[in-house]
Amino acid sequence: MKRRQKGLTLVEVVVALAILGIMVISLIPGISNFIKMRKRNREFTYLRWKAQSIIELEKSGTAFTDNNIIIYDKNYRINREIISRGESQEIYLIFYSENGDELLELSTILP
Repeated sequence: MKRRQKGLTLVEVVVALAILGIMVISLIPGISNFIKMRKRNREFTYLRWKAQSIIELEKSGTAFTDNNIIIYDKNYRINREIISRGESQEIYLIFYSENGDELLELSTILP
């Protein structure tokens, strides 16, 4: 009676590793896109937070005079415009990236 060996052959292990490698390689673009999207969302979250703090500052009667801000070693330019609308004012904030692309535009009514 022959004894049957337990375990995997070298060929089976190599095939399994090749399949695993192909699966991991196919996940890399998705992971890369996820990381980029997460960084972009974080950037927009901070820009919205900064816009809200500028608006609150303006509501309190203090003018925001900085045209540039730095977040995570990136420079952003802010275009701030206040338009009188009768008894109230409307503030427009536009955030631009380092290369001049418009990233975020917000407006609100000031009392």
